[in-house]
Amino acid sequence: MKTLIVDDQKRICLPDVEPKQVFAYEKQGAKITLTSLESAKPRPARLVRENGRTLAVSDRPMTLEDTKAALADWP
Repeated sequence: MKTLIVDDQKRICLPDVEPKQVFAYEKQGAKITLTSLESAKPRPARLVRENGRTLAVSDRPMTLEDTKAALADWP
C-alpha cells in the first residue's frame, strides 16, 4: 500500500495515471473510491443551414480534415 499526501490546494498526485484522465469520486465513511471513466469523444463536425447560410458546428476547433469530412457528408 502506498501513502499519498494532499497538498495545500487539496490535490493528490496519483502514480500511473495520465494527465486529463477523469475519475468518478465516491466517499463511504472514511473510505474514498476513485473509478476511472472513459473520456467522452467529441462529436464530429457537421454542417447546418441557418438563415440561408451554411455553418460548421463542432464541440472543438475544426481542422481542415474535419471540414473535408463534413463536406463529404453534405447533400
